[in-house]
Amino acid sequence: MTEIDNSKEIKSGEEGASDFADKVRELLNDSLSTHPELDAKVYKYLETRCTLLLRSYSTTLEDDLESLKLDEKAGSNSANQSLNQKHCTLLRSQEKKVLQHVIRYCKSCV
Repeated sequence: MTEIDNSKEIKSGEEGASDFADKVRELLNDSLSTHPELDAKVYKYLETRCTLLLRSYSTTLEDDLESLKLDEKAGSNSANQSLNQKHCTLLRSQEKKVLQHVIRYCKSCV
């Protein structure tokens, strides 16, 4: 392969990467939708699904945050929760926060 062939290959690869980046940016643009009624159904479905997931937890976000506060107040010598339980509660509370944010976003888009 010659240097000219190599430079053509590099340029074509750069153009392909640029086209790909443009297509990704296009997907992120909310205003380009051609089916607003379909979009509304999708947002409603996501809202419903996230609400069901949120309800499937045995505790509420407030319960988890309260548990974390009690553990924090008790200090590091507390036997209230093991470190593993504390991390599980922290993870669960963050998951619930994400679900709540998704629900709010979906409601704002409908």
